[in-house]
Amino acid sequence: LIGLGMLLTSPVLGWVGFVNGVLAVFNMLPGTPLDGGRVLRAWRWSRTGDKYRAARDAGNAGRVLGWGMVGVGVAMMLNGMPGIFIGLTGLFVALNARAEIGASLIGEQLRGVTVGDLTWFGIAHAGTDMDADSMIWQRQRLGDAGVVAVEGDDGELDGLVLEEQLWAIPTERRAMVMLTQLMVPFNKLAKASPDEELASVLPRLDPLRPVVTVWRGDDLLGVVPPARLRDRLMQAQRNVRPV
Repeated sequence: LIGLGMLLTSPVLGWVGFVNGVLAVFNMLPGTPLDGGRVLRAWRWSRTGDKYRAARDAGNAGRVLGWGMVGVGVAMMLNGMPGIFIGLTGLFVALNARAEIGASLIGEQLRGVTVGDLTWFGIAHAGTDMDADSMIWQRQRLGDAGVVAVEGDDGELDGLVLEEQLWAIPTERRAMVMLTQLMVPFNKLAKASPDEELASVLPRLDPLRPVVTVWRGDDLLGVVPPARLRDRLMQAQRNVRPV
């Protein structure tokens, strides 16, 4: 029985090994977002000294690779062969490569802009006994930061509440909703130092909570307000040519 089992599983194992080998080779093709694209980007960065140009080079290679696969897939289907998977994979590669190029162009527009340049230093604190209605009445404490840090009973800061979260609660319920119920823990928010380049922080942003917390060691210095961040990104996007 053991011998029969080995005989039956050997072709399966061989096929699995073959498929894994094909995927490994495919993943090393030189184009974003594949691992080979990362290798190409690192090589171009070392040659040009410009990480944004290197990212665009890898992205353009990915676009050529992706659309080439789309073409192969379509040609296979027109000839009665199963090419839809190749075509869809190529489309995925091409679209992700395009997004990488766009991100590099925006990053280039943000070159030299640090987190500290957009930081609102000093933010309001509130205790665990603060409700949403009371916080809205004290709106002036939030300033343009648009956030309040929730301080636990132990004196440590536990997380942030965005002003837009407060206004999203129906008026009749605000007095019953505590800040602790709305609070987003700091480990779920983008974290940066004031000297860090803004472009390097963008991949860490949560699109649903586009706020950057700014720290010096374990001390919370302030935040990059969502509105201020959106305005700066829109300004960068206006200066980017279509890709």
